[in-house]
Amino acid sequence: MPAVGRLTTSDLQFIVTTLLPDVDPSVAVTVLRRDPDRVEELLDDERLFKRLRSEDALVRVSPWLLFTVLLRRVRRELRALPYTVEQRGGERVAVFDAERAGALLGDREIQDYLIELLVSFTRTDSLSLEVEEAGRLRRRRFSDLSSEDMIALAALMPEDLRFPILRRVADIALFVTGIFPEHAEPFHRQPGSPSSPGLRWRFRRSLEEYEDEGRRFYRLAARHEVARRTGMTRALDALAEMFPVARKPLNVLASQYISTSRLLLFSDAF
Repeated sequence: MPAVGRLTTSDLQFIVTTLLPDVDPSVAVTVLRRDPDRVEELLDDERLFKRLRSEDALVRVSPWLLFTVLLRRVRRELRALPYTVEQRGGERVAVFDAERAGALLGDREIQDYLIELLVSFTRTDSLSLEVEEAGRLRRRRFSDLSSEDMIALAALMPEDLRFPILRRVADIALFVTGIFPEHAEPFHRQPGSPSSPGLRWRFRRSLEEYEDEGRRFYRLAARHEVARRTGMTRALDALAEMFPVARKPLNVLASQYISTSRLLLFSDAF
C-alpha cells in the first residue's frame, strides 16, 4: 500500500503545516491524497524529520508516520556508515554490516514490516482463556509481549489460527534485540529465588537465544498457509535468514533517534 494510504488526516495536516506553510491545509491535504508520489518525496524532507523529533510531535502524529520518517532516515544513515557498533560483554564492538542493513531496509516490503512491527508494540494486549492443566480447568492470561505466553498459546490453537501468534513470537525477539538491546543479555537467577511478576524479567535472555528464537519462528510463520495466501512468505524468510542484520536499523533508531522517548513510545512494554 502506498504511504499516503496509511497516513491519517492529522498526519497529512502535520506534513502540510511543516513543509507547505503557505498553502491552505484543507486544500493541500486533498491534493496530497491524490498524489502518492509527492507524499513519498515529502516523507524524506529533512524539515519533517527535525520537527518530528520535538516533544509535542509524539502526540500529534500517528506512530506509523513517526516510525516511517525515522526509519527512512536510518536507511540513509546506514548507507553512509562503514560499520555498526554492538555492545558485547561490556565492550563496544564494530561490526561491518551497515551496508547490508541499509540494503535490507531499502527493501520496501521489509521496511513496511518493521514499521508495522514498531507500531504494534506501542499498544500491547492480553488474552484470558480457560486451559486444562493436571486434569483441572483454570483461567490463564496470555500477554502478547511474552514469547513464552505466545508459544503456549500457539500450542493451544488449531493450525489455521497460529500464523499471527508465530509471527508475534519472532517479532518480540526482533523488537527486544532491536529497541531494548540492553535486555538481551544473560540473566541467572539464584536457585530458589522467586521470579518477578513483571514482564521486564522475561526479557532477560541472551542475544543468541533471542536470535535463535526469532529465526525459528519467522521460518515457521513463513511456511504457514496464511503467509503464502497474503504474500508475506518472502519477507518472513528474509527476516529469518538475516535476523542479526534486521535488528541493526532498530538499534540505530533506538540509540540515535528515540533514546529518550523509548519508554514513552512503548510504555505498555514496561
